[in-house]
Amino acid sequence: MKHKDEHYRSFFGKDSNYFLAIKDRFDNGEKVVFNSYACIFGMGYMIYRKMYRFLLLIFTFLMVEVYLEQVFIQQFEIGLDKQRAIQLVSMVFWATVVGSVSNRFYMAQANRSISRVLKLDLPETETFERIQKAGGTSIIIPVCIVLSIIAIIMILNN
Repeated sequence: MKHKDEHYRSFFGKDSNYFLAIKDRFDNGEKVVFNSYACIFGMGYMIYRKMYRFLLLIFTFLMVEVYLEQVFIQQFEIGLDKQRAIQLVSMVFWATVVGSVSNRFYMAQANRSISRVLKLDLPETETFERIQKAGGTSIIIPVCIVLSIIAIIMILNN
């Protein structure tokens, strides 16, 4: 469903120009618009953008892949050097997948959220407030970063 740019601006917040340009690229037929931030920050980026469904989907696939990787490593008694290579390839693969599909999922999320609010047929001011609340970013990311740093320090000190 097509929505007005003002609705998207409200949803995307301060990054609206960036995401409207990506939306235009999708509208013009591009299938993949790579997101380097999603590639580098992965799940942290998804939390920051409130992409919880996408996060759950990627996390589930990742856990299945890790399980299968461990079965493969044990079944074929792969050495430590090759295990590290497999883990590196896996990490690069998942970073590339997340970077490649995150913008598509974020646009789908924006469309769903905007449609949901518009169906309520609220006054214009309240409509934009609800769209803005549904979109934007989450304060959870700084907390996640701090907890991640603490976890890394604890792991490295053991």
